[in-house]
Amino acid sequence: MHTAEQEDHKNYGLHDEVWRNHGLAAPARRALVSAGIFEEKHLRMHTVDELRQLHGVGNKALEQLQAIIGKA
Repeated sequence: MHTAEQEDHKNYGLHDEVWRNHGLAAPARRALVSAGIFEEKHLRMHTVDELRQLHGVGNKALEQLQAIIGKA
């Protein structure tokens, strides 16, 4: 791996960990990180409809995300 690729992989792991700690499945975690949603505060900047449109965010993940938003 090149240095830039290593840094991207490291950053992905850091961002992914936030969502892993919430119990989200891998497809939903990848969708959030790919969309630049790295933390709960970023999540709250999106509507439920926007989150639903992300490839990898299914019904269960959407319920989990709504619960996270509701804890604010």
